[in-house]
Amino acid sequence: MALRNSISIDVRKVPAQVALVLLAYTFIFQPPIVNKYFVITFELLVFLLFFAMRRQFVGRVLAKFKVEILLAVALLAIAISRDLLSAQVVYSDRFAAWLFQSLIFPIFLVFTFFKGEVWSNKKVQDLPKEIYFAMLLAAVSTLMLYAIPTLDAIYQSIAIDEVFENYRNFSLRYRAYGISENLNFTYGYLMGVFGGVSFLEARKRPIFFIPAIIFTVALALNSRIGFLPLIILIVYSRSVFGFVGFGILIGLLYLVVSANGGINEMSVEWVSSFFLEFRDIFFGGANASSATLETIFNDFVIFPVDYFSWFFGTGQSLYGLEVGSSDIGYILQLNYGGMMLLMPISILTLFLIIRVFRTLGYRHWFAWIFSFSVVFLNTKGFFFAATPGSRLLFFLYLYFLSSKKFMHRNASRF
Repeated sequence: MALRNSISIDVRKVPAQVALVLLAYTFIFQPPIVNKYFVITFELLVFLLFFAMRRQFVGRVLAKFKVEILLAVALLAIAISRDLLSAQVVYSDRFAAWLFQSLIFPIFLVFTFFKGEVWSNKKVQDLPKEIYFAMLLAAVSTLMLYAIPTLDAIYQSIAIDEVFENYRNFSLRYRAYGISENLNFTYGYLMGVFGGVSFLEARKRPIFFIPAIIFTVALALNSRIGFLPLIILIVYSRSVFGFVGFGILIGLLYLVVSANGGINEMSVEWVSSFFLEFRDIFFGGANASSATLETIFNDFVIFPVDYFSWFFGTGQSLYGLEVGSSDIGYILQLNYGGMMLLMPISILTLFLIIRVFRTLGYRHWFAWIFSFSVVFLNTKGFFFAATPGSRLLFFLYLYFLSSKKFMHRNASRF
C-alpha cells in the first residue's frame, strides 16, 4: 500500500491533521509570496529551537544518515572553495540551501510526522496521508488557477517569481499554473509521482482514480516530465487496471482539451509532442531530432576545453549563456567544479540508490521512484538545489529509512 491503511477521519484530530497538511504544503512548495531567504531563516530558527528541545533525536538521525550528510557537506565545501577562487557566488548558495532544506530541516518534519504516527498507533511504513493531501491540494490549486483567470491574475500580482515573465508576451499561456516555486521543473514532476501513487491505490479503491485524473491534468499544465514517474508507477503496479485506467485517462484528457473552452491548443501540442518525441526516438520518425530530445542529448552536452577545467572546473555557470548554454545538471556541475565536484555527486547518488534499495527492498514503490528521480532530475536540470522535488524526495527518503529501523521501536524515548 502506498498510503496508510486507514483514511477514516477522526473529528478530534482534524485540526492537527489540517495543520500537518499545511505544514507539508508550505515546506514542499514554499509559495513564492515571500522572499526565499526569509523562509530559510525562519526554518533555521525553528530547527535550532527543535534541536535545543530534542538533541537526542537529532543526534540519532544525524548519526543514521552521517554518510549522506558528510558527502553533502563535502559538496558544499567544494562549491564554496570554487566560488572563492572565482570571487563570485555561483552555486555555493544553491548547495547550502539544498543541504539545509533537504537533509537537515526535514529531521524536524520526520519527528513531527512520526510522533503523529505514535499517537495514532498506526504503522509508519506507508506514505503519510497528510503528505498525499498536501499534494492533492497543490494539484487542485493548479486546476483552479487555470480555470479561473481572475484568481490566477491575483496570485501573479503577489507572487515573487520570474517564471510568469517568460509568458507575458504569449497570447495563450500553456503552463506554469500552481501556488509553488519551480513550476516548470520539479512541481509537475511531483504531480506525476502522486498521480502514479493514486493509480497504485486505485487497484483496491477505485475512488483514487479521481485524484489520479486531477494530478495528471496538473502535471500537463506545468511540466511534461511528470509523465515519466506516472508511467513508471503504472508499470510497477503490474495491474491491468492501471494500464487500462491510464489509457482511459489519456482519452478523457484528449476529449477535454479538444472541447470548446478546454485547454488551449498550445497546451495540447506541447503535451502531445512529448509522447511523439519519445516514440520516434525509439522507433524512428520525424520527431526523433526535435527540440526536447535534441537539446538534452546533443546541443546541451558541453565538455570542458582543457585539463584544468576537467579536474577543477571554470567556476562559471553555463546556464543562460548566449553561446554554449546548457541546463543539464551533470554538465553544469562538471563545467563549474570539474571532476572534483562531479565525483562526490556521483558517489552520493550511487550511495543513495544502493541504500534505499537495501533498506526498503525491490518491491517498495519509493525505492524505484527515488532512484530514478535522483539520476533523471539531475540530468534534466539541477537536482541538488532547494526545489519542491528535492525537498519532498529527500524528506521521504529520511522518513522511510527511519521508519524501517530503530525509530518506530524507540519513539517514546524522544
